Amino acid sequence: MKRIRTGEGYVTQNFRKFFRQNFKQSTILWIVLVLVGLVFSIDIRFRMALGNTMGRVMLVSCSVFLIPFVLLALYIFPVQAKFENNIFNNVKNALLMSIRHFFCSLLLLVIRLTIILLGISFPPFIGLFLCCGIGLTGYLTSNIFIYIFRKYIPDELEQDLDASGKTFY
Repeated sequence: MKRIRTGEGYVTQNFRKFFRQNFKQSTILWIVLVLVGLVFSIDIRFRMALGNTMGRVMLVSCSVFLIPFVLLALYIFPVQAKFENNIFNNVKNALLMSIRHFFCSLLLLVIRLTIILLGISFPPFIGLFLCCGIGLTGYLTSNIFIYIFRKYIPDELEQDLDASGKTFY
């Protein structure tokens, strides 16, 4: 996001710096997300296998909890990278941002689901995606997150313009 905002720095240097800075918290978050995702996956498959009315009711109740999980998964790592907080506050902030900016959340979800569905329904797309799709997805979602985060850090625009040497008209 910093490279897109200011045009300064090298991608690899910025990546290494922030990777070291956020490694511990991000690893904990990643492990928790994977475990919770596995529980949801197993639960949904089990409920679908039941096939009766009780299974459908339990599937709907599981889906109610799945929606905040998906919203959290969309926002947690950009929030982790942008703001310095403990894990609990980052999770809370990510959920609140995802709800407050619900239309942006839907757009992020559509972008990611489109890539996933294209990969599943059209296997040759996977090779194209590996060449340029990951960068395109990152670029599109970074611009959305820049738009969202500017509401929480209002003076960032002026700092970015100073760092890039551009002016705002």
